[in-house]
Amino acid sequence: MTRRHWNFIEDLPPDWQKWNQEGLALLLAEWNEVKKQLAEPQQMEVANRLKRRWAIETGILEGLYDIDRGLTETLIERGLDSSLLFHGGVSGADIRVVGALLGDQAQALDFVFDFVRQNRPLSTGYIKELHALLTRNQRTVCAVDQFGHLVEVELRRGDWKLLPNNPVTPDGELHEYCPPEHVASEMDRLVEMHLEHVRRKVPEVVEAAWLHHRFTQIHPFQDGNGRVARALASLVLIRGGYFPLVVERDDRTRYLDALEEADHGDLSPLVQLFTEIEERAIRYALSIAEEVAKEPTTVDEAIEKKLASISEITKALKEARQKLWGLAEHLQIIAFKEMEAVAEKVSGEACGLLGCEPQVEQSNEETAHYFRYQVVQVAKIFRYFANMQSGHSWVRLRLPTVGGGSHNLLLSFHLVGPSNSMVMACSATTFRFEQVAPEVERLQALDIAPATDSVFMFASRDTKDAVERKFRPWLDHALRVAVKRWRL
Repeated sequence: MTRRHWNFIEDLPPDWQKWNQEGLALLLAEWNEVKKQLAEPQQMEVANRLKRRWAIETGILEGLYDIDRGLTETLIERGLDSSLLFHGGVSGADIRVVGALLGDQAQALDFVFDFVRQNRPLSTGYIKELHALLTRNQRTVCAVDQFGHLVEVELRRGDWKLLPNNPVTPDGELHEYCPPEHVASEMDRLVEMHLEHVRRKVPEVVEAAWLHHRFTQIHPFQDGNGRVARALASLVLIRGGYFPLVVERDDRTRYLDALEEADHGDLSPLVQLFTEIEERAIRYALSIAEEVAKEPTTVDEAIEKKLASISEITKALKEARQKLWGLAEHLQIIAFKEMEAVAEKVSGEACGLLGCEPQVEQSNEETAHYFRYQVVQVAKIFRYFANMQSGHSWVRLRLPTVGGGSHNLLLSFHLVGPSNSMVMACSATTFRFEQVAPEVERLQALDIAPATDSVFMFASRDTKDAVERKFRPWLDHALRVAVKRWRL
């Protein structure tokens, strides 16, 4: 059996400033503007739905239980009501145990929010309290004794481990965590370095990734370390005005790979993953803001809204919206030209094999409503509300296929969330248009799939140069994926 030896934790790499969080900060600023227009109960409902998702997913990630996606969404919308668990959709543990674990995890996140509100500095004592709360309903855990045998021992809730907790990886490698005798001193060092980072104003996403990874390197508790690590990362993010770190079941492989890269000295994949998770959380918040805003408010709140300076707000919104669509138009022009270049490159190949040329087209007033179905399907995958009622434009690369069909890359520009949102998305979708049966005259859209790992988002506060700089590599990736799928 090979062995990956434990090492003392290290501080941030010298070049940590290269992880620029400007785009995420601008997106957060847009959410904060939308949030101002929500009453306090509505703001709380948005926050509570993200808390519930965190409570559910953190246990699924650890394999404590499994809850299907339908029940997950019901629990997020209606609350963590244990009675809902008895209607099906739960596996891997007794339903009563799952209900207790969900309650513990939700309370632990509330504990994190309370800690942030009190503006207390992080301490090892607080970390122990957090662990005790997260594992309140967990009695035992498997451990390795001094003879190398697996034994079931009582979980020391809120106290450092006394036995090694080194796992064996699927390829047979023993992964050493911090030995029990060094845990206390390493945790003291971890907290000291974190507090120094706070003083140095290290960006929250960078600090969350560093703190999460170094904590998992130590693995100070006999069990529950992953849940505590994600709670600590959430604490850092919440303190900076962001949302809790919701690492979902679909993130698991990439999450573990990023931690593996960090073990080998490269923290950047974990920083990138945490950035994308926060972007997803903000998109989700923007998407449900319109929904919760429709809920009844008090008479006083309604009067207060009416007394606001409507004309001034309307003017500001109009100016910001014009800038936003101006940015979209600029990006669409870039996309059209790049698609034309691709069409020209593959023209000979397409014409020789299929007898027709690739085409590039873009929307106008009459065709702006086209392709809504494809856009919505991809928006569901990335879990955000694609608002096409407040405007929609697109550009499409059409590559011919056998039988008169086509393989398409569609770039759609639309708002994210409510109609007053100042955040816009560009989604990249590939799909085929084929005649699926001789009796069916019209072509049908098949194999609808995103061409990128995430939607491209920009805000009214962004500058044209900054948006273009980020857009070009994203677009290049989408074009390469589209051509590859066409040729397959």
